[in-house]
Amino acid sequence: MFINLNKLDLGVKQDGQRVNHVHLPKWAKGNPYYFVVQMRKAMENDVVSESIHNWIDLIFGYKSSGKEAADAINLFYHLTYEDNVNQLEEMDEPTRIATESQIFHFGQTPF
Repeated sequence: MFINLNKLDLGVKQDGQRVNHVHLPKWAKGNPYYFVVQMRKAMENDVVSESIHNWIDLIFGYKSSGKEAADAINLFYHLTYEDNVNQLEEMDEPTRIATESQIFHFGQTPF
């Protein structure tokens, strides 16, 4: 998944450089297999096993939105939430363009 074995055309970055393989952190020594082994070791250690439920609550659970998310300091920019942009057609054109640009450049928070 880190190597573009099929030589897919993944496009070009803004600086003109062609997108190809995933750039790994320096500690991975350019070896995607070493990277995966190290990440597995990290994910399977006792500290992660004992606390991963907290991360799940933040990303998928009750702390991903609403008051619980605010209390956990887990909020994103308001335009990234689906409910805040579901009425694009009702916005004036400059606001709609700005909102679409925000979503295009920074993404949306998954539902």
